[in-house]
Amino acid sequence: MPLAEDLGIDDVEDVLRNVFGMEGDAGSNGEFRILCPVHEKEGEHSPSCDVNLTTGQWHCFSCTASGDIIGLGKLVLG
Repeated sequence: MPLAEDLGIDDVEDVLRNVFGMEGDAGSNGEFRILCPVHEKEGEHSPSCDVNLTTGQWHCFSCTASGDIIGLGKLVLG
């Protein structure tokens, strides 16, 4: 999988917030916690998916879906 920097993305959090329109929390561990785009249900209140702010790789700890920032964008934006 290509890394965010290989794709010319130098600010993963900016892409998540301003391009994908995602809300979440950037932790001190370099991860951005979001609701999983694979199993997100209306009313879900517990974010279970982390996006690495350096690489753009993401992983859901609930359903185990994962991928890169391009795949995440496809899921979120359709």
